[in-house]
Amino acid sequence: MDKITEIFVAKNGNDTFSGSKNEPFATVERAVDEIKNIKANGINTSVNVIISAGDYHTDGIKLTAEHSGSQTAPVTFKAAGDGEVIINGGLTLKPEDFKPVTDEAKLGRLSDEAKEKVLCADLKEYGLTAEDWGKIYPYGSHNTNTRYDGDWVGDLYC
Repeated sequence: MDKITEIFVAKNGNDTFSGSKNEPFATVERAVDEIKNIKANGINTSVNVIISAGDYHTDGIKLTAEHSGSQTAPVTFKAAGDGEVIINGGLTLKPEDFKPVTDEAKLGRLSDEAKEKVLCADLKEYGLTAEDWGKIYPYGSHNTNTRYDGDWVGDLYC
């Protein structure tokens, strides 16, 4: 039987801990680093990363061959079974940052019925630029599906 190494992650953990059940890591990134350490030391073991319930924010997790298991010694990530696990690599916008549209040019693009209901948030306040979100395509306009060739951005009424 193959040896199995268990790495634990929990909201009450700490990345300076050992990653054991009693001393879990706080982040998925730290668990990924530990997998790399195990593999770099030539330890042939299956690795189970067991993540307790919670919402874990990450700026990005990159898994490479250095983290890879094998058919006889796989690497798996799984929930601990104590609730929902969310690994979130996105940015969470605050509801209070959404404000009514006041710009006349933007209001002019909205129907009278929608003007009082549309809110907007300034993504620059979150440090985001157009390079971060890329091209924005109109969706829902008549016949726009023929224009999605991967490089079309148009100024449509929507």
